[in-house]
Amino acid sequence: MRERVRKEWWSICGKTYNACERPASSYGDLSRTPWCYLKKRWFIDHLNKKGIPYDDLVVDDVTGVTFYESQKRTSQAYMRKLR
Repeated sequence: MRERVRKEWWSICGKTYNACERPASSYGDLSRTPWCYLKKRWFIDHLNKKGIPYDDLVVDDVTGVTFYESQKRTSQAYMRKLR
């Protein structure tokens, strides 16, 4: 299942529209939501439309949410040290 999700991500990640014919920017407010979360919603909608089962951990990994959260924690820890 995880490999199937990764393959699907690499086949669609550079495209503008998913299987639902919607761009990632239509899944939230760009000024308030990090792009990786919009791509995650976009990709999950794509997987559901195609009937592909997925695991949230893999979706987070391929869409960049895992990296974003890691960088956010690192940045917050650094800012706490500066106080």
